Amino acid sequence: MIAQLVGGPPTAPVVIVDYDDLECPFCGRLHAELFPALTDRYGDQVRVVYRSFPSEGHSWAMHAAVDTDCLGAESAPAYWAAVDQIHAHAAEYGGKERSLVKAQQELDAIVTDEGHAFHVDASALEACIKKQDTTKQNASVRSGIELGVSKTPTFFINGAKIDGAVPITFVFEMVDSALKAEGRVPPTPHQEKLVSPRASAFSNKREHR
Repeated sequence: MIAQLVGGPPTAPVVIVDYDDLECPFCGRLHAELFPALTDRYGDQVRVVYRSFPSEGHSWAMHAAVDTDCLGAESAPAYWAAVDQIHAHAAEYGGKERSLVKAQQELDAIVTDEGHAFHVDASALEACIKKQDTTKQNASVRSGIELGVSKTPTFFINGAKIDGAVPITFVFEMVDSALKAEGRVPPTPHQEKLVSPRASAFSNKREHR
């Protein structure tokens, strides 16, 4: 089974599948800005699916993916709170010495604290974190590779692949085209505006699967 988190209704005409690496700075920007903006613009017409794609070149990315998925198994809101925090502070983990052990300890603490805040089963969460079973995450990586994913961020809009950082207007154009292909009418033409780095609209619609 692939580890994935979803937001938006199953009936949404546009499905965006994002392969995410919690240690990837560009993924952090995508997470904080683009997807909340999509939800704000399109509402229930878009369904977002997150899949883990921790890079081998990122020392603590797999550990973070396992920890957050352990939390997601207990509470979707707790998962998203932890992911928000990890993405926002990814450059800080491990301290100035960039210690892997320290980074892993900090990630464990973040996930455990969010679990406590959301009243999850502490013993189940602790056992899952300690086990560090990467089966689901490895399956997610394999699924991405099969689709041609080689780096993050990479996402798909109704199957159309987009690599790396792209202007938000380009993404909106892609989603508008996908809606038209499904016989739906897109929202009025996009007007540039500031996007909050902590947009709650997307967080409130997300669930764990």
